[in-house]
Amino acid sequence: MNISFSRKFIVLAGAVLLLFALFLGETALLRVTTVQRGEIEKELRIQEMALRRQVMGKTRLVERYKQALVELERFPMGEAGDLVTLFANIEGEMAKNGLAVDSIRPVGLDPVTMTATTEVAFRGNFFSVMRTMADWRNGMQPIQLSSLSIRNEPGKNEPKAVVGASVSAKAVLVSKVKPAQEGGK
Repeated sequence: MNISFSRKFIVLAGAVLLLFALFLGETALLRVTTVQRGEIEKELRIQEMALRRQVMGKTRLVERYKQALVELERFPMGEAGDLVTLFANIEGEMAKNGLAVDSIRPVGLDPVTMTATTEVAFRGNFFSVMRTMADWRNGMQPIQLSSLSIRNEPGKNEPKAVVGASVSAKAVLVSKVKPAQEGGK
């Protein structure tokens, strides 16, 4: 089969034109892809900067939280789990300071805030009473004094002046955290 020169030229020119068209198409497609890639990279840089700022903010919050925990650890706090432990803690602090307990009476328990209100009547030296109040404030667990009544009692067989006192105090018991408050659903 003998193909003429003009037909060979047409086939060859067609092949060259087809390759040139493919080249132009690839170039246009490459240009579009390059522009899209640039836009995507720009968007990713913006998102990266925003995420870095968020991470830095969260890191600062974590650092503040750790500092607050260190501050809290400076204060000794033992939380009573029930009223018996609370009464034992109150009576222990009073006995340590030489006070005689007349009565410890529970007034109420708030189940929402887990705080117990207690009335305590006791006798002893005025300075021991003040030392006990300071120990309650700085010691075993958070106790809030609602009222304090101090009266002078004549000593029966005691050489030192004795004061009688009654206190109404609120103390925090162990709080019960619901799973939703811990981050659960």
